[in-house]
Amino acid sequence: MGRSTTYNMPTEGEFLPAKTLSGKEELGRIFETSGANMVQEMRYNDSGEMAAVIKHKVEDGKLIVDMKCKDINCRSVYVRI
Repeated sequence: MGRSTTYNMPTEGEFLPAKTLSGKEELGRIFETSGANMVQEMRYNDSGEMAAVIKHKVEDGKLIVDMKCKDINCRSVYVRI
């Protein structure tokens, strides 16, 4: 079956995660757009370059998660079972 992992982070403002996918120190920011999307931006702390942008939205009863890391784009669609 599946697994779950907990990553502690605030729901507003900036944060420094204890662990990052890149292995480098990153600064994160979470905010909600006017279209009711939740956006998480991760930037490399040393250069300020964007490491990843993750957008969450609910559409037709499905949770859609779009992630962009440089030139890589990924979409995951979750449904209730």
